[in-house]
Amino acid sequence: MDINKETRSLPELFTDLMRETSTLVRKEIDLAKAEMSEKISQTTSALTSLAVGGVIAFAGVLVLLDGIAHAIAVFADIGLWAAALLVGVIVLVIGLVMLNRGRHNLDARNLVPRRTAQSLRRDKEFVKEQTR
Repeated sequence: MDINKETRSLPELFTDLMRETSTLVRKEIDLAKAEMSEKISQTTSALTSLAVGGVIAFAGVLVLLDGIAHAIAVFADIGLWAAALLVGVIVLVIGLVMLNRGRHNLDARNLVPRRTAQSLRRDKEFVKEQTR
């Protein structure tokens, strides 16, 4: 626009204000949609980690039970028993680490749409400055 702000009429200024406000609201809605899509993806990933961690922890329990079964049922060979317990403990630890990671990713602080909130604060400050 080549028209100087001081020479525009009040209706023109209100028209511009309404258009700019409408554009701002649409852009904020688009940002919120994009950020919520990202958060849904993060939640899906966290739930997948929880599921995989649970399966791996369950496999660890099975290996531990298999180790105990070998110790009792088969020859009582301490080497096989110790190896089975060691493998079971390692698998169980891996499962617990994955469960902890998934639980951390589902923490409410990680799901807050921070960029949208920050953008809204900036817009609020801008509007305050413009209406002074």
